[in-house]
Amino acid sequence: MQSKPLATNSKLLALLEKVKNHVMTKAEKDAQRKSWVVGEFMLSHPDVTREYAESVYAKVNGTGA
Repeated sequence: MQSKPLATNSKLLALLEKVKNHVMTKAEKDAQRKSWVVGEFMLSHPDVTREYAESVYAKVNGTGA
């Protein structure tokens, strides 16, 4: 079975070209890590709010009360 080729989006291709050599900063990596940890925590504990999950993350990382 042969697939039809996907239509290209010139704006998307231009954005991909612009960022293809991007190296994440420490702040970007930290934000990505926090997002992943908070998301995983919320999957494991569906009864908690995002605010609570973020407060737990902050306590564990020594960045909050």
